[in-house]
Amino acid sequence: GAAFSITSTGGAANPATFNADSSTITTGTTFTQSGTSPSTTTYNAGTGSLLIGTNFSKSGTGATFNGSSGTMTVNGNLNATSGGPFYAPTSTLTIGGNLSTTSSPAVFNANGGTVVMTPNTNHTIGVSVITFHNFTFLDTGLDNIDSTLTFSPSNTYTFTGTLTIDGADSDDRVNIVTSAPGTASSFSFTGTSTFVGNYLDIIDNYVADTST
Repeated sequence: GAAFSITSTGGAANPATFNADSSTITTGTTFTQSGTSPSTTTYNAGTGSLLIGTNFSKSGTGATFNGSSGTMTVNGNLNATSGGPFYAPTSTLTIGGNLSTTSSPAVFNANGGTVVMTPNTNHTIGVSVITFHNFTFLDTGLDNIDSTLTFSPSNTYTFTGTLTIDGADSDDRVNIVTSAPGTASSFSFTGTSTFVGNYLDIIDNYVADTST
């Protein structure tokens, strides 16, 4: 299948905008968006679905991604590590690989939606500071193999909604670790946020709870 790319080098007078409206957009491989100010690119997902076959990449100060109210599935990695904002869908963003971003919400904005990491696989959340609303990761495999969720060390992950991390049983746990053993990251719960978790092995992470 085809890749999808939106880019602009035409300066402020020639912005590139793609409006998906209610359409379902499917890429067989990658989705790439770039734009360096004053050249700008804007992707508006609308109410439809965006299905990405492999990896999503957004870069450049002039690139803005609006997930809008549709659903978004990235079967590979999601990389939004520089430049303009990435607004996740207000519904569900599903990620099959790793998440790499910086300076939330300046680049990654959860937009009040739910981030779901694909079950029964290992994921890395490679960010400095990020705020999620709802976040879900499950091991449902019943195959006597744990799943691992790896966070960046010395960073804070804030949750404003519901954090759900569940293993299936004592032989199918979720391991929560950092990429630098011995150096912790922290989970911060604010507002009315909640944590739901069973069959977990938590290493090098701690919780700061200011929720009500």
